[in-house]
Amino acid sequence: YFLWKLLDTAAPPFDLCRQLQKRQETVRYVEAAVGLTRFAIKQCEECLAKDETEDERPESSQAWAEWLSHPKQGMTRRQRIPKLIDKLNVCLSAMGTALQTVALQVPAERRAAKAPFIYLEEASMKAQRFIHEFEFGRCTQKRVALGSLHELQESATRAGQRDWNLRYDCEVLLMLDEGTQQLSLKFVPVQQTPGLVEDDDPEAKEPRTLALDKGLGCRRCWKHEVD
Repeated sequence: YFLWKLLDTAAPPFDLCRQLQKRQETVRYVEAAVGLTRFAIKQCEECLAKDETEDERPESSQAWAEWLSHPKQGMTRRQRIPKLIDKLNVCLSAMGTALQTVALQVPAERRAAKAPFIYLEEASMKAQRFIHEFEFGRCTQKRVALGSLHELQESATRAGQRDWNLRYDCEVLLMLDEGTQQLSLKFVPVQQTPGLVEDDDPEAKEPRTLALDKGLGCRRCWKHEVD
């Protein structure tokens, strides 16, 4: 019971940190806490997941005793759960520290949902370093962003209209094909909710690749315009 409630407690700050991870100005403050928490939540989900040999959720005290005694990765749940609670407490502390740092380092108006686009010297210098590494052949792949992939598709409710549909949270990789020297962006899914829950449509979370050629058009828009 305590582990489930602690997972519920961790969900809101984890979601907030993931959103801040998608912004250039805040990613460095929250990325480590997000990775640590994602790993801990996955371990919790693996511990709590029902094996094929187990019945549904326990109802009686005897069933709960058997559930706690069930082995998971070489240890019983009774042995693993206290360790997982300690890990989640560390994650909560890490996320709290990260969010406090963001609050101190980044002005509130630049953290707002509709904060104006601004020039960041740090981002510009980082982009120039990436270009030089590709030009001099030092790399063929670099992560350039974190975000959410949306696709414009035929509306399910409005005939003749198209809607933006969220596909998945993703890493955006800039990739160079050494044979053709063609640059492309690859959108690689990142688990939005860590754990063992299977997707209804696994193909919907296949990586997407976008060639960077002369026919590509880009425009800047607000997040609420595609949500």
